[in-house]
Amino acid sequence: MERDAERVPHGLMPRKITPIKPPRIPQPSDPTDGKPLFRLDASEAFMFDLYAQEPIQIAGTDCTLFQRSRTKSTIDPYYREPVSLVFDGPFALRAHVEWPEENPEASEEGLRHVWPSAIWVPRKTIEDVRANQPTEGDIVHFWRLPFFDKNAVQQLQTKTGGFFFDVIKVNDDGHIHDTAHFVGFRCSLKRRSNAPPELNFNIPKPEDDAC
Repeated sequence: MERDAERVPHGLMPRKITPIKPPRIPQPSDPTDGKPLFRLDASEAFMFDLYAQEPIQIAGTDCTLFQRSRTKSTIDPYYREPVSLVFDGPFALRAHVEWPEENPEASEEGLRHVWPSAIWVPRKTIEDVRANQPTEGDIVHFWRLPFFDKNAVQQLQTKTGGFFFDVIKVNDDGHIHDTAHFVGFRCSLKRRSNAPPELNFNIPKPEDDAC
């Protein structure tokens, strides 16, 4: 026989206890009129553009951007070499500049020097100066100091000294919360002693070229 302590009187069977649910507190992400009050997107892009542009305006480097005109320039159809180059601009802007460290390269053809560098320029800055999106083939000029003139321009007659660089790669950078909106461009640069970019300015150009 079962012990009396193990017996449960009829009608007193244990019931499942459901915990009390606390009241729900409204959240910023709750939809209001079909749209959430807060979400991680580019709805406040102007603020992110300000964050990207203001530090560059304060502590950036003065640069000049020469943009190759794809419509006005002439390229040889067989050798794919420029016959006449037309550059739009120049556009004066400020950007973050990476120090171009000189790297000597020895090969069967001889010795040459290469200066790899890069700039980071806010997208809003490009829009403010009414320039096109930077692309490969453009030329960037910075550090207009007499100290760099001799090695920078290879004794060529140019309006200003400083370093001229070929833009060899361009990526959009600073995407807001991984959305399609971005706040800047990162441009990889390279200067070669055997083919300095300023030589492009000595190539015969039409009369409508302002550079």
